[in-house]
Amino acid sequence: MKTIVIRAILLISGAMAVMVGAALLLAPVAFEASAGITLPADPSLLSEMRAPGGALLVGGLFIGAGALRLELASLSAALSAVLYLSYGASRLLGLALDGPPSSSLILVTALELAIGLAALGVLRGARDRRLPTSSGPLALWRRTIEHPGVSHPPQRFEAGVRHALEREA
Repeated sequence: MKTIVIRAILLISGAMAVMVGAALLLAPVAFEASAGITLPADPSLLSEMRAPGGALLVGGLFIGAGALRLELASLSAALSAVLYLSYGASRLLGLALDGPPSSSLILVTALELAIGLAALGVLRGARDRRLPTSSGPLALWRRTIEHPGVSHPPQRFEAGVRHALEREA
């Protein structure tokens, strides 16, 4: 998969999660009204609506970060796939248990499933063609685990990580 396609999928996925998350977090009544849902002025219900909004917002920021920094692309794509496919599958379950929702929510279901499948495509592409890895602590730890005894720069940091792991063992 080409880098520009990976970036586009992650950017669109992240931006949508940020927008929906921000709307749920900051204006849940207005956001749900756009889908024909009327929320009562119940503080407990509004709190329950805002909480996943915050999670979507933060998740969307992380997904979008994968579009900007390709060393995060695999993790961002995994988060996007889990996020969108779980929303889409949950809506399908709701469709089976409760009957069809409004046509706008059926469209949202299809969009969530499509974005989730596109994110799975990014993951498959990342597996087939190695995406760049970071030179940060996580990448060093991963390389140390995958190739023990092989020196990776910066060696001083890796030696410190190896020493810390040996002390704990």
